[in-house]
Amino acid sequence: MQHYARVLDGVVAEIIAVPDGLVLGVDIFTADFAAGLIVATDDAAVGMTWDGSAFGPAPEPPWPTRADLVAYANAEQWRRATGGYTATIDGTPMVFPTDTVSMGLMTGKAARLDQPDPPASFRWQTPTGFVEIAAADFRGAAIAVADFVQGTFDALAIVLSGIADGTITTIAEIDAADWPAFAAANGGQLVIIPVPEQASVKVRARFAAVSGTVSYTLSQ
Repeated sequence: MQHYARVLDGVVAEIIAVPDGLVLGVDIFTADFAAGLIVATDDAAVGMTWDGSAFGPAPEPPWPTRADLVAYANAEQWRRATGGYTATIDGTPMVFPTDTVSMGLMTGKAARLDQPDPPASFRWQTPTGFVEIAAADFRGAAIAVADFVQGTFDALAIVLSGIADGTITTIAEIDAADWPAFAAANGGQLVIIPVPEQASVKVRARFAAVSGTVSYTLSQ
């Protein structure tokens, strides 16, 4: 059995097996088709390149690929969702962490305030220390934080739809999407999140991946 490569625009489009004893252009295929076939080496495969004299490795797909964009969009949403939210209470900006543990604590406290005999105010720990917060103010902050985090998911859904239909094709377009604002600068909080498994080497490099994590300096 002899193998031949059909090459289109310098790339192997097909590997064709021809039984021994058949003559190309005579016993099988037209003469014009047979003239375009190239004897394939043992390692030749669909997708490899042909420079006119030898087969070479398959060209790298253009970057970013759709998978790169999806990985970046998911990582960007999570960076924003867990990067903290600044609410202004009594004229004072107050940073509320929005990592999953902090969100759970905040949700639990908000639920307690809706139960009988809630405190009128209480002390709550923020990244800069303990502060006294009125129950009504905390409820408002909890609602704003929850809406902010949900807003990042809503924006992600729109971005992923854009990637799927081809209207979003670059990292810059993802960055420029209608992500919800952090409300105020939060002092460059450092956020560490898992690298998406499907992220390409270039996406990981952009995120400065180190030992399976990604480090961001958060900026609005």
